[in-house]
Amino acid sequence: MKAIRNSGLKRSEALLLEFLRAALWEKPAAPEAYTEGTIAWKELTELAAKQSVKGMVCHVAGLLPEAQMPPRDLRLQMHFYLLRNAQTHDLLNKRLAEVVTLCKEHGLHPVLLKGQGLAANYPIPTLRQCGDIDLYIGRQDYAKACGLIDGLVEEKAREKASETFKHYHIRYKEVDLELHATSERLNPPRYDRFYQRWSARQLSPRYVSRLTFEGVEVEVPPVEFNTLYIFSHIWHHFTTSGIGLRQLCDWVLYLHRHAGEIDADRLEYNLLQVGLMRPWRIFGCLAVSYLGLPREEFPQYKAGYDRLARKALKRIMREGNFGRDRDLSKKRRSISHPIIRKIHSLGCHARRFIVMMPYSPTYACHDFRYVLTNGISSLFKERKA
Repeated sequence: MKAIRNSGLKRSEALLLEFLRAALWEKPAAPEAYTEGTIAWKELTELAAKQSVKGMVCHVAGLLPEAQMPPRDLRLQMHFYLLRNAQTHDLLNKRLAEVVTLCKEHGLHPVLLKGQGLAANYPIPTLRQCGDIDLYIGRQDYAKACGLIDGLVEEKAREKASETFKHYHIRYKEVDLELHATSERLNPPRYDRFYQRWSARQLSPRYVSRLTFEGVEVEVPPVEFNTLYIFSHIWHHFTTSGIGLRQLCDWVLYLHRHAGEIDADRLEYNLLQVGLMRPWRIFGCLAVSYLGLPREEFPQYKAGYDRLARKALKRIMREGNFGRDRDLSKKRRSISHPIIRKIHSLGCHARRFIVMMPYSPTYACHDFRYVLTNGISSLFKERKA
């Protein structure tokens, strides 16, 4: 923990990272992590929940020497949390197998994105906090797949369903299901044009791999796709709604498990085509320095981004998964007057522009220009109405 001690992180944050490294690499937590002072267990578990990594922390806590373990009542809570999370994994796997079988029977070829496919890379898959089921369908069969699922759920679920340019979200038999017309959309548009062509090819039956869930073969993306996609998803949320350490753990373990299969030259080309080389290297320093990924397993690693990696980590620690602790977002939602809300929103985006510039000047400039023009346009439309 020596490097982390000098990083400016709080003790609870440094402890969290030590526990995560222990879980990721199946090694005991460093003794100084739990012998130098009393562990503030409540603070640590709340931080773990905020970062969506509570399962890993609960697991490592149960492996500590008896004298350093959490109080008995907290140990019981941790035990029941791990049981519930394992049960949720079982449910997700069953629903995944069920939906994929149904789709195949109707001539569809869904591809599993993230989620349970990434949980398979964990030393103990059930330690990963569960999310939803994301299935890439593609634009051609998207409407057919949505109609198929709509016909299997109650009217109440259909009424609560939502749709974006990217996917259709619906509650299906106690789990959240998202059917994707496209896996992601990138900015600026020139990056997105490359990404849409490339991703459609990568997710075609010719290139996909397969994993088995509940006896059913499920198609998953190839290594070339996932290596870029998992990070682009991290970057998207980091620059918009916020991310938790769970997403970084997903990425780190994927790179570790597939280290021998990643074509570094091809990855370099893809990263340059979508403008993500600089963010990739910044987060690479974070993955190596704070989560313990061996440097040789991080393709396109480049030293010199430690300061920005530390800033990114502090931002993640502060905001939590999906930016649940972003004070500015909470304040914006509380403003009722539309013009004042837009002015406040513009101020938020201006701050984000300043924050994001060191990570990716191209992204920051495009995003702020888009927000500015879109905001002015919508304001005039509202006034005319």
